[in-house]
Amino acid sequence: MGMTLALHSKVTYENGAATQSNFHDYEMVRADNFPQKSHPHIIQQPFSAPPGGVGEPAVPPFAPALGNAIFNATGKRLRDLPFGNTLEL
Repeated sequence: MGMTLALHSKVTYENGAATQSNFHDYEMVRADNFPQKSHPHIIQQPFSAPPGGVGEPAVPPFAPALGNAIFNATGKRLRDLPFGNTLEL
């Protein structure tokens, strides 16, 4: 979800209506675009109530983290989403 938002998430409009009507014409990251390896780190928290999930909190910081990784790799600072329109990925 975070990768789709960072790379492809763009809704376009024509005559006041969205041109994307459903998943068949809305570009999303699919399994063949996933990284080969992932190294998540779940940090213990000091609160008395256990967390209900650990996947959703990673969505908002994904785009800035990807932007920083692209900058570190290329020296090019991207400031507009989606990045997929800016880079040849």
